[in-house]
Amino acid sequence: MIPLKYRPDKKREAEYLQLVTSHRSSAYLKDIDTKCRKYLGLSFEQVILLPPDGLMAVGADFDGRTASEQNQIRKEFDSIGKRKVNNRYIQKVLYKDMPSHARKIAFDNAGVRTCPYCNRSFMQTVRVKTTGEYRSFFQLDHFLNESTYPMFAVSLYNLIPSCPSCNLVKLTKRFPYYPYDAENSSDDIRFGYSVKGGDYLTDETQIEIKLEMLSSRITGNVDSLYLEELYTTHRDVVQEIAKKVKFFGDGYLDSMCGQFPTLFPDRAEAYRTLYGNYYEAVDFSKRPLAKFTRDIYEDSVGKRGS
Repeated sequence: MIPLKYRPDKKREAEYLQLVTSHRSSAYLKDIDTKCRKYLGLSFEQVILLPPDGLMAVGADFDGRTASEQNQIRKEFDSIGKRKVNNRYIQKVLYKDMPSHARKIAFDNAGVRTCPYCNRSFMQTVRVKTTGEYRSFFQLDHFLNESTYPMFAVSLYNLIPSCPSCNLVKLTKRFPYYPYDAENSSDDIRFGYSVKGGDYLTDETQIEIKLEMLSSRITGNVDSLYLEELYTTHRDVVQEIAKKVKFFGDGYLDSMCGQFPTLFPDRAEAYRTLYGNYYEAVDFSKRPLAKFTRDIYEDSVGKRGS
């Protein structure tokens, strides 16, 4: 729901590659590299750093193979390891034992502070003073799941920082809406509300939250993650926004900017102070419910003026 911007950083990507592969068995890495070149036509280093469009293209090529070919390739990658049978060295060692700094790079690369799938939960990474290691307060979702696509288990742009709830519900599902897709827009989804008939400003049960999907690609994500059902629990937020719009009116933001230009240099800053969230789409990832808050605010302004 919150698009991720692809911002290639060669230095950061090189550091991630070094962290993931350093101090690992050179024999196993060579085996992985050989299989990547054989089945994907790429080195393992290239697979790890595939840009978003490249990752999706290689994934689509794999999907286009016969079921028997896919199973054979999976077996080839899963057999890498000490026992040579279902040891899954990429998943169980390179990913599971990934250094905390590598996880931080995946998080920093995404450039978000809230879950991109739901925009309902904060995500953070902090450095532990006593050890210097990083503690992650998020999970990494394999957009192309690691069971079906073991070769992408540590591919940087296959790792989507997400909240535990979304990651748990998604599991191995394949979403049509890839967060790094350049065609994504925060306007692919739109929130609004209707009133059943009573006084919704004093009785929040009279509020019915609406979720409109403006892109067919996002439907699978919304349905699989139960976003429509989850967002209906935020009637209290809708009521608070509607009350403020009713009391202050839309012009109050201009008044704040006019009276205190240093504190509120523009309407977006005044809006953030009054409604407790961000107005511009570029900032939606900074705080939970930012997109929801903005849409409900605009719907409330429209209802007040009608």
